[in-house]
Amino acid sequence: MRMRIVIGLILFAGITCLATPRYVLASSTEIQYQISNVSGNEWQYTYTINNPPTNSLSSLQAFTVFFDYNLTSNLQDTSTESTSNWSIFSLQPDSTLLSDGNYVAQALTDSPMTIPFTITFDYLGSGTPGAQPFSIDQFDANGNLTANIITGNTSLLGVTVTPEPASLVLMLSGLVTLLAGCGKIVCSE
Repeated sequence: MRMRIVIGLILFAGITCLATPRYVLASSTEIQYQISNVSGNEWQYTYTINNPPTNSLSSLQAFTVFFDYNLTSNLQDTSTESTSNWSIFSLQPDSTLLSDGNYVAQALTDSPMTIPFTITFDYLGSGTPGAQPFSIDQFDANGNLTANIITGNTSLLGVTVTPEPASLVLMLSGLVTLLAGCGKIVCSE
């Protein structure tokens, strides 16, 4: 009887792992950036999406890059290419409300041509600005958030980031290993 329970749990864990959407299991999506100093404390990020094989998002998916309210101000979209397939906007950081700034680019069509997404800002820290947190989210036609697809940190263009396995995969593989060990114990009794 115990052996059937153990086998059932292992099968359940395997089916759950296989049924989990691809983006939950692992994702190689990256938002990469190039950084340049415009002048003084004014800096510019240029972002690209690295998401093989399409290098793009689906309709109503958006990526958001977050700007620390302690370190940045005066966000301005300075993209120069046509953005007709994208809705792009920024929200200013606010130290009074302790609210980070956001740079958001939402796809209006499936697999729109990717463009260089460029934003300038004032950097209030010392040295060179670095990586930033980002998220990619799914919205419905009414603008309501329906799913968070992935979160991570931007990476400098040309630097390869190895995605970490999703927590669910690690948990399930640990459970399978544990249950497999229990199965050996049950079999040896």
